[in-house]
Amino acid sequence: MENLLAKTLAHRGMTGSQLAEKVKVNRNTIQSISTKEFIPSISLALRIAQELKTDVEEIFQLEEHEYPEP
Repeated sequence: MENLLAKTLAHRGMTGSQLAEKVKVNRNTIQSISTKEFIPSISLALRIAQELKTDVEEIFQLEEHEYPEP
């Protein structure tokens, strides 16, 4: 899964710690998502997008090889 969390945070002038506090997770969780070590749950991805005032698809995207074959 591709994610643009780090870029989105930088664009918004927000730190991972600030986001973590707002979405009620540990800052290490946000760091792990930003470095693509952890894929967030749907619930967390939606909370992150809501807090950043954007669509979840603007932050998290499936890579082409992750699409199932029809």
